Amino acid sequence: LVRIANDRYCPNNYCSFTVDFGAPAALEFKSFLIDKGFDRLDITSDGDMKSFNGTVSFPKSLESSTGSFFIEWYSDEVTSQDSIGWSFEVGSIECDPGFYELDATCRQCPPAHTSSRGSTECIRCETGAL
Repeated sequence: LVRIANDRYCPNNYCSFTVDFGAPAALEFKSFLIDKGFDRLDITSDGDMKSFNGTVSFPKSLESSTGSFFIEWYSDEVTSQDSIGWSFEVGSIECDPGFYELDATCRQCPPAHTSSRGSTECIRCETGAL
């Protein structure tokens, strides 16, 4: 699990970086309040770029089937006092027992099948065997 934050950010700021887990991963916002229409956070995963600004125009989390997120941050020359910045955590997706991971999503095993925590496949349950 990686926590990334840009709290109380400065004006005229730009940075870009990649977070790569090498396996399916999820990015979950913990806080987000920036100058709407002026400052911007772009996140690209699986070839799809999402741009975020303001306060509420973002999903709480994003998922990547490859585990890679490219992040770009831009702020203009003025920063409002109310802009607290942003923070998020990125971690690998780990499904509960009885579920398996496929395309960055936890899916339930079919009847008469099971899995252990973090599995990418289900196994058929043997009946009548001890």
